[in-house]
Amino acid sequence: MEMGTPPFLGFEIFELPEGLRAEVLDWINNHPEREMSKLPCYWLDPVTRKCTKYDHRPQLCRDFEVESESCLRFRERLI
Repeated sequence: MEMGTPPFLGFEIFELPEGLRAEVLDWINNHPEREMSKLPCYWLDPVTRKCTKYDHRPQLCRDFEVESESCLRFRERLI
């Protein structure tokens, strides 16, 4: 809910399909203020509160269950 841009780490973004990678890079280049903002990830569907690109979500999103204790602790360390 507070990532702005999907939290890709390292070279993860280059593992995306070409069209999706171009979309994400374009988003980052045109919305740098959202890179690590307090706004919801732009892949988040505000109605369903689910990822619209679930099959291509970053490893960080795969590692932590949403709102789990470990997720919240990890996010606290990032801030």
